Amino acid sequence: MLTFTTLASGSSGNAALVSCGDTHVLLDAGISARRITTGLKSLGVDPADLSAILITHEHQDHVSGLAVLTKKIRPPIYATPATCGQLADQLPHGAELLESRLPGAGFAVGELWIEPFATPHDAAGSVGYVLSGGGRTMALCTDLGHVTDQVRQAVAGCDLLVCETNYDPDWMRTGPYPYVLKQRIMGDHGHLSNEDGAELAAMGVAFITGADYLQKLRGDVIFRTPGMYFNHPRLKELMKAGCAVTSELELFMQCCPCPIIGVTGSDGKTTTTSLIAEMLRQSGKTVHLGGNIGRALFPELETVKPDDTAVVELSSFQLLSMRQSPEIAVVTNVTPNHLDVHGTMEEYIAAKKNIFLHQGAFTATVLNADCPTTAGFAAEVRGDCRWFSRRHPVERGAWLDEAGTLHYTDGKGDTPLFAMSEIKIPGLHTVENMLTAIAAVWGLVPPEVIRHVANTFPGVEHRIEFVRELDGVRWYNDSIATSPTRTIAGLESFDQKLIIIAGGYDKHLDYTPLAGPVLEHVKALILTGATADKIEKAVTSHPGYAESGLVLRRAATLEEAVTMAHELAKAGDIVSLSPASASFDCYPNFEVRGQCYKALVNGLK
Repeated sequence: MLTFTTLASGSSGNAALVSCGDTHVLLDAGISARRITTGLKSLGVDPADLSAILITHEHQDHVSGLAVLTKKIRPPIYATPATCGQLADQLPHGAELLESRLPGAGFAVGELWIEPFATPHDAAGSVGYVLSGGGRTMALCTDLGHVTDQVRQAVAGCDLLVCETNYDPDWMRTGPYPYVLKQRIMGDHGHLSNEDGAELAAMGVAFITGADYLQKLRGDVIFRTPGMYFNHPRLKELMKAGCAVTSELELFMQCCPCPIIGVTGSDGKTTTTSLIAEMLRQSGKTVHLGGNIGRALFPELETVKPDDTAVVELSSFQLLSMRQSPEIAVVTNVTPNHLDVHGTMEEYIAAKKNIFLHQGAFTATVLNADCPTTAGFAAEVRGDCRWFSRRHPVERGAWLDEAGTLHYTDGKGDTPLFAMSEIKIPGLHTVENMLTAIAAVWGLVPPEVIRHVANTFPGVEHRIEFVRELDGVRWYNDSIATSPTRTIAGLESFDQKLIIIAGGYDKHLDYTPLAGPVLEHVKALILTGATADKIEKAVTSHPGYAESGLVLRRAATLEEAVTMAHELAKAGDIVSLSPASASFDCYPNFEVRGQCYKALVNGLK
């Protein structure tokens, strides 16, 4: 659980505490060390247990207690390089504690993920902070001269915003302060007025909150986020009443002046999308990459040219309401996923099919020949149907032969491309992603460029990402593995048994198929999170469990799981975070979970 407590606020001094589990972070230290210590102890926090101190800027009402405080306790102090430079001379006993972080460079502290963002204030390297943990996010921006686009983007979507607004403009103009001071306070690098603070809080939007907020929703056009189920009864009522329900991505696809390549699937879509984008870039194309991969494309629509290419990752939640399909549609595979929302496999499949059902004749669709569900889609494809397979040749598409060479075959003949051993990222799932991307870009990208990308593409963060080697043990981050099939693919990427950390939010998936691969590929399974019971039951119910020798452990937190894996691992072992579950029981998304895991692993001694 993420908590925020103000210790002091105002021109006389600023300090606050943010906690998540056993992680405690002090935000600014602008009051005496004695007051900070007393305030922390009143909250049940020993100052010695502080995980870090975050400094927004070097003004005395934000740092006055820092020098004395760091004589007694020694947590790292994070600030921008410019602020660190200002503080170094003020901390004769604590300069070595300073850790510089640039705005936009996120980092983990225990169970918190922290992202600094630049703020306009008359100080060296002034920043605010976005802190995420326990499935919640908050933003703090204290002294702020005006609201910039960077500030708006940083605070958007936060569960809590802490912001200073400290004057009425009319009172300030007619009040007793000296003219110079008035100009400083009201300047673009001074402080926010009450009106500007309200703008930051609302950003021009009337907020409707509460358990029944959807019942109060009105409007001619309603933009649905992917997290809002399209078939929600209230949205259906609004549509029946004449409201248009759309989304940012639908509007982008309708207005986009350039060709769109769309990618969906249960597994592998982010890596495939990234590979397609990189192949196009390497061939000289201007590429706009976004969608479910984490970047909204509609705001940059004005920069998109007809000769560009948009490469869009599409989730089932985005596709469910889609009535427009891309020029090239790609389906990596379809296996059970997100049934906690869709309810039935039939609806989930129908959502995925929307990626090609609205295509015209002069389009292309790429399907997985090895997946029975996607293979059955071919009869409904209107345009050019291309295949990919790592198990057998295809008449039209990309495939892997028995010797391990990738090919592309079409009406013009067969083109051998390169050996799978040339692909930089290990694992058969990567071979599948590469075959998928090749089928999507064939005719747009020369074979030599495809080969170059295969040789050099380092992979996507959180997808079997190598973290470090310590005492002969290799650690990997596969936080993207949010379903059993993703975890199975990760297990099969290595030629030895692994130590696996698994478990997380329950999406109502069947974990029975995971049991066999775990017993075959895993030597120790450490379970945590809401799905730990389901995964353990699936594994221990398997007929081969008793003879497997599998070590099965439980951990209350990810930090405990990493410590447990560290104790179990010997030289030559591989440890991987491969949860087979979503992150929402503890983290806002799999990226934050992966970042926290990497921070924990990199902190091991």
